[in-house]
Amino acid sequence: MLYIAIADMTIKINNQHNYLPWLCAKYTVPQTDDISFSVEVTQEEIDAEQADATGPFNQGYLESLAVYRKIAAKISGMEGCLMHGVLMEMDGRGILLCAPSGVGKSTHAKLWQECFGKDRCHIVNGDKPLVLFRHGKLYGYGTPWCGKEGWSENRKVEITDICFISRAPQNSIIPLPAEQALGKLLTQLYFPEDDTLKLSVLDMADLILSQTKTHQILCNIEKEAALLAQEGIWRS
Repeated sequence: MLYIAIADMTIKINNQHNYLPWLCAKYTVPQTDDISFSVEVTQEEIDAEQADATGPFNQGYLESLAVYRKIAAKISGMEGCLMHGVLMEMDGRGILLCAPSGVGKSTHAKLWQECFGKDRCHIVNGDKPLVLFRHGKLYGYGTPWCGKEGWSENRKVEITDICFISRAPQNSIIPLPAEQALGKLLTQLYFPEDDTLKLSVLDMADLILSQTKTHQILCNIEKEAALLAQEGIWRS
């Protein structure tokens, strides 16, 4: 049994394997009756994760995927969602870098830290942050599920900008109107199987676009890409 604090909530996890306590070590809190909700998964759900995986994985890792899937579903009914992207914070701005897997989100985030320093540019989550609307603002949260780089900070940041990244020989950044950003955004959101929760995620997508500035970044892997992107975001 495990208790973790993420996204301003305390979640109880009835785990079967030892991988989750290791994964969530920075987020673990003492046992309490004051929980937001509890999560546990069945062996059938763990096996389903393996069926969808690209290779064989151990049971503990697969359990962690199934648990996060259930957490994301719960969040989807609470004005929140799970996003695929790198969540950064710099000078008080929360920036989400989004792109299909393999395009170079992590590479671009590393360029930011090389240009501006890790003390100034923080990577709050490297792969799958939670996003929630609270008290009239949109927040992104670090979680233990953060990608192979292990970029994770147990804190929240107000999201101000979303950048959709594409590879290109030359670097550029342009404002992306919400109607053009919507299709790109939907591909980066996790949709639970429940139809009602799917509609909640769609509503959340509209809310995200109403609360943020959206940008299209065309970039290579040179430092100029980060410098130009930062200049364009700060100017917008």
